[in-house]
Amino acid sequence: MLVGAVLDARRQLDGTYQALSLVLAGADRGVGDSLRGIAERAGAADAVVQLGSVGESQLRTLYAGAIALAYPSLYEGLGLPVLEAYGCDTPVVGSNTSSVAELVLPELGCDPGDPASIAAAMARLAASDGLRAKSLAFGRQLMADELGWDRAAG
Repeated sequence: MLVGAVLDARRQLDGTYQALSLVLAGADRGVGDSLRGIAERAGAADAVVQLGSVGESQLRTLYAGAIALAYPSLYEGLGLPVLEAYGCDTPVVGSNTSSVAELVLPELGCDPGDPASIAAAMARLAASDGLRAKSLAFGRQLMADELGWDRAAG
């Protein structure tokens, strides 16, 4: 379970970043109990917030208030959450092994099955305002050049 890898990555971060919470929004799809167990074993039960389904407005607020979207996906067709995050000026840490790799900076790419790789990308982002700005500029450019309405409709 990739959420487990993100929880383990959070545990591996030094004390500077361990105050970070992992906020999960969306339908449970039957993994809630498993996730709670993973969080407890990772010593992060209080750091995981499960919201369930949220509306579009609340989702935008969550993205805008986040330090980053952690998206270590094994397989994606496009990676819509990545685009949603960029649309809310939120940087993205994402897989370097799926189509998501095309949507994130190489410095913020991670192996989705390796918590240490996820933790390293998260720490790089959290430690560098310059990298955060670079990620946001990359996301804006990607949205304008590659995924703008003219290209999607053409």
